[in-house]
Formats: sequence, structure tokens, C-alpha cells
Amino acid sequence: MAGTYTISVLTGVTDLARNPLDQNKNGISGDGYSTSLTIADAGLTPAGYPFHESLDVGFGTRDCWRFTSTASGRVQLVTDSGDLVLQMDSSPNAWTTNEAILAIDLAGQSAVKLFWDEYNRYDEANAGDSGDGVFASFDQGTTWTRIADLAPTNTSSWQRREVDMDAALDTALGDGGWAYSSNVWIKWQHYGYYGWYTDGRQFDDFAVSWERTGPKVLSHSPTRVPDASPSLSSLAITFNEDVLPETFTIDDIVSFAGPSGDLLSTITGISGSGTGYTVSFAEQTRAGVYTMVIGPYIHDLAMAPMDQDGSGMTHTVTDRYTARVTLGANPGLPLYEAFANPSALQAWDFWSSGKGRVQIANERIQMDSASGYALNEAILHVDMTGVMQDVTLKFYHLRNGDETHYDSLAVGSTFTGHRNADLVAVSSDGGGTWKVVLLLAGN
Repeated sequence: MAGTYTISVLTGVTDLARNPLDQNKNGISGDGYSTSLTIADAGLTPAGYPFHESLDVGFGTRDCWRFTSTASGRVQLVTDSGDLVLQMDSSPNAWTTNEAILAIDLAGQSAVKLFWDEYNRYDEANAGDSGDGVFASFDQGTTWTRIADLAPTNTSSWQRREVDMDAALDTALGDGGWAYSSNVWIKWQHYGYYGWYTDGRQFDDFAVSWERTGPKVLSHSPTRVPDASPSLSSLAITFNEDVLPETFTIDDIVSFAGPSGDLLSTITGISGSGTGYTVSFAEQTRAGVYTMVIGPYIHDLAMAPMDQDGSGMTHTVTDRYTARVTLGANPGLPLYEAFANPSALQAWDFWSSGKGRVQIANERIQMDSASGYALNEAILHVDMTGVMQDVTLKFYHLRNGDETHYDSLAVGSTFTGHRNADLVAVSSDGGGTWKVVLLLAGN
């Protein structure tokens, strides 16, 4: 990054004879050393459209950004709950202006939208050209046009911001009074007096695109290989929309593990396009449960990153997708499951819609939702080949204030697919058709 940098050597440095630093050579030790260097501004290289900046991956390799501050202003990357964010404040206390400028090629584009996440705990809102706001320039910073205000004071949480750039520029410059070019500058500007915790702002997930609804994984295949001599060498991943192949690479596989331990190094490649991709790896034949975690830095055609939990806040742990595959024959009768070892539930599959959650907690299955209505399923696979006698299913059930849903089903009813109901059902054709054997009710 262009600017002047200071390098300091502290006084505690000694030579091999333990003599302290004597920089001015006056025989009195304890001198420090300081020097500075200046990196010239080579200019900004406009980013392509659509554009997304997470600040976490490859940020320092892009020269489409410029950061400037006056007086004691600071623009720096800091960690917020494990996520890198851009923070603007002042230290020591003084009125300062901080700027983050993005250059982007928007030639020939229309219906352009600007997105970013913003957190403002205590910073006051300062109006005017020198105050807090978002600005656009068509002459590389000579003239700036305000297109949005920053978040108001005392925001208690991160906010997702969205600006229709076309409409904002029409309002400011008149319809037809402007045109996108190959080098448009967009500036986020903060004006404040104090340091973070009493002042300042944080920013994350900048995007210039036509939309920002991120992709999610719909399913993976296979989920089970119920063979006596199983084999698995690939996993098919299906997204809900087209994703960019260059954003789904081996680096996007967070983990891959099985009964023999860590298998991440066995992954050989990822192929596919559109909504369908295949992750290939060395053949696995040992019976047990295999899990692969992918994301969340996988983007759709609009450069919107994965949003697996549908929260709108991306690049979080809950935006990853976990694929679970079981190898080996299904267990027979009798069967008892105490959920004492959550990593070895070979006979079980779990599925959720929306923000539903199926978790193993305190040696029991717990189903709930992070927010909103959701459907959760726990499926037990049992080999009942040749069983002729009556079979009894027993389990404990605790309802913690949850309402009851039956979706017009009754004991003995059959259905296909998923139904928004609280029940127990059985299937003898691998989940194609289900028959209700119990309706769950009571607290």
C-alpha cells in the first residue's frame, strides 16, 4: 500500500557480547534506531464487475483500493469474532478524516447496486462533503458526489447496507447527467474525533453487483453406501444456483475426515460447472461416517458469497455446508442408540430446512431453529431383511414449549418427500414413501 512507513529497533537489542545498542556511538548505551521508507502510489487498477471484497482472502494482493487519513486518523484491518474487518477511528484524539477508495470498471453497466456491512457503536453522524458518507467520482477523485449516508449513531449490531447507485446518481446529478466509465471511484468516508469503543466505524463485505443473495448447497450425494464392502471416491455437490468454478477449489474444502482420521490431503480435485460439482479423492473403503465441510468463500455469478444459513451475513461458520456420508451395511436388530458418541452415528442421517438445527447434545437428539419456522428430520437406517415378527420402537421424547403441527396427516397416512409435521414415520423403499406410525404431542 502506498504511504510512508516507520521502522523502529528497540533499545533492548544487544550484540553477541551482550552490549546494548549504541546507535549514536557516544559510549552511552540504550539508543534506539528509527528509519522510514516511502512507497510511491502507482495508481489504482480498476476492479472488474461484479466485485466482492471479503477482506479475508487475497485482500493485500489487489491494487484497486486506496486508504488515506488526515492527522491522527487510522484505517486498519482488525479482527471481529475471528473475521477481518476494516476499522476507521482516530488515535490520539483529534478530528480526522478516514477514507477507503475503491476503483472499479463500470463501463457499459446499468442497474448497479452497492453493498456493504457496517457497524457503528458510538460514532456521531457528520453531514456534508467532509462528513460521514459514501461518494462516487468519475474523474479519479477530483470531484465527489454523495450517494449515501453512513449508518446512524449507536447501532447495536452489524447492518447490511444497500444503495441503488443508478438512482442515487440520478438524484444527485440528474437523469442522463452522468455515465459509468472504465474507472469509477467509490469512497467510504469517516469523520470523527475519538478511538474505537467510543467512536469510529467498522466495515466488511463490500460488493458492487446487481444482487447479493448468496448461493447455498441444496444436497450432496451419496449420503449412504450400505454395502458390505463399500467404496467411496467422490462426492457430488448441488447448489441452488450457478456458482463460479474459479471460486470453488480445493482450498474451499475446510475439512474432510473419516474413521481413519484427517483425509484432507487425499482430495485430488474439483470438477463441474453451474449448479453441479464433484469433489474427487482417494478411494475410501473403511466402514464408518465421513464428513466434508465446504465454504463459505464460494460465489455465484453476481459474486455474492455463500449464505448457507440464509441470514444475509456471509463468511461466517454457519455459512459452511457439512456433507455427511456413511459407508457400510446398515445395522440389524436388535438396535440400541444412546448417542454417547456423536461422531460415530453410522445408522443416522440428519436433514433441516431453512435455519433448522439437528444437534447431538447431552446424549440426545435436539431439534430446533435458529430463527423462523424450519423442518428437522433424524432418519435411522435399519436392515430388517427377513424379520417376520412384530418390531417395537421405543424412545424418550421431550417437548420444550413447542407447538404441534400435523399437516393434515394421521396415523396410517402415507406421504412422499417432506411434510411440515411433528411425527414418526417409516419407509421400506429408501425414503421414497413414508407411513405415519406416531403423531408427536404433549410437553
